[in-house]
Amino acid sequence: MSDMSIIFSLFSIVAVLVSVFFLIYRNKKFLGRCLETKGVVVDLSWRSMNIDFDESTDSWAHSFGESQNGGTKVAHLVVQFVDQRSGRKITVTSETGRSSPAHHVGEEVAVPYDPENPSNAKIKSFWEVWGTVVVITFICGGLLAFALVFANILL
Repeated sequence: MSDMSIIFSLFSIVAVLVSVFFLIYRNKKFLGRCLETKGVVVDLSWRSMNIDFDESTDSWAHSFGESQNGGTKVAHLVVQFVDQRSGRKITVTSETGRSSPAHHVGEEVAVPYDPENPSNAKIKSFWEVWGTVVVITFICGGLLAFALVFANILL
């Protein structure tokens, strides 16, 4: 195995670990400073999750919105809560969507939010809070496995 392959593999391992630990640190920091309140689901924002072929770039594109093929419809919760400090009503839309919503309009949900920036809020669920970390970890793990195979470390 060449020195370049070893350096590439070590760099990949370090990059993956730094990325994952940064995401975990960011989430733990958010959860540590946030206030938690109850919010009410006021709407479901239905969006089409599309995977379309873009002929201009000759590649597949992932997007939300309108699609020629209709896409898969997913619901993002729209939640309203009251900022405990200012008394203002805040409305947020969840980052994650599901084809069968976990909650319905009128249902109460827990909402952790940043008291310095109340619009930085999440619906308290595993995927809403930790979903990005899980997805990035799997993607980085796959890339790392590819890098290790490429560098002949696993073989």
